[in-house]
Amino acid sequence: MSQEIPAKGVTSSKSYRSADRKSRELLDEPGRLKSLLDRAILKLGSSRLAESELAKSLRRAVRLVRAYSSGAYREIPVKSVLMILAAIVYFVMPLDLIPDILLGFGFADDMALLGWTLKTVKDEVDRFAEWEAAEAAPDPAQSEPS
Repeated sequence: MSQEIPAKGVTSSKSYRSADRKSRELLDEPGRLKSLLDRAILKLGSSRLAESELAKSLRRAVRLVRAYSSGAYREIPVKSVLMILAAIVYFVMPLDLIPDILLGFGFADDMALLGWTLKTVKDEVDRFAEWEAAEAAPDPAQSEPS
């Protein structure tokens, strides 16, 4: 069996449709949303992909969803947030198109869907990264003269 799972096949699965429905509910439930995002980061950290580019992109997407949920960042269409969130829900679900317990294959569908989603919303995530960097930068107006 190939480790390449087309994301299109994943997005048409019953598991993905369930994840999509849950993503819509979670945006209105900050406590459950925080719990899901925390679980995604924990699951990612325990995987062999923890230091991959995909993992870095997923961490950034999680920060984006947190910022969106808090109201700190709203420069993204809600459709894109829901797409990211559905992929995160799918990633966290233990039973999806290919159950995670199947070693070597269990994460293949998760990674295919995450990769496809993050590629689809790459411009929005990149804009968020720029915003995030600007927010973290010190304000020159607050600096004291030497």
